[in-house]
Amino acid sequence: MNAKQAFREQLGTSKNIVTPNIIKRGTIKRGRVFYELSDGRGIFGEGLYGVTILGVSEEETRKLSKFSRCFRVMGEAKEYIEQLKNSL
Repeated sequence: MNAKQAFREQLGTSKNIVTPNIIKRGTIKRGRVFYELSDGRGIFGEGLYGVTILGVSEEETRKLSKFSRCFRVMGEAKEYIEQLKNSL
């Protein structure tokens, strides 16, 4: 399974309300943990970047909410993804 397949299985075609614009999807841990980096606008119009993390097991695909985060700077979101790649 790849990141696109995992997100489609979990979310279908629905989008995140706050960060609906997908920038990139990728792998954190091969075949098991995937990320989505997306952007959007907060309630005051400020730019936001969301990192959503999914975990895949033989039984299910599920959002790992404790690792999913929102950032105001894209560089911080990308750095967080790299940290996860090194720690998970």
